[in-house]
Amino acid sequence: AAAKAKDAAAKAKDAAAKAKDDAAKAEADEARKAADAELIEELEKQLEAATRVAEDALAMKTLLEAAERRADDAEEREAAAARSAISAAEAAQDATAAAEELTTVAMEI
Repeated sequence: AAAKAKDAAAKAKDAAAKAKDDAAKAEADEARKAADAELIEELEKQLEAATRVAEDALAMKTLLEAAERRADDAEEREAAAARSAISAAEAAQDATAAAEELTTVAMEI
């Protein structure tokens, strides 16, 4: 009976040690879960910030493309104005030549 009691006491001691170990593991698991939850929350905040930065960059890209299109349009208008000025100068040259010819003809008359 004493041996049985001693054996039972040893089993109870082993069970208590296992329970203590399991409790420590559960506590460590809870601590990891809490740390993971904090990390997830921080990563979500960083993701939100990165998303805002990406959205801002996309908006800036859109503005840049619009500015480039306006610059291209301005260059086209500038080239058209230059062509018009050349045409006007050529027309003025033609008019001058015609006026000179008319003057020559008028002087001959």
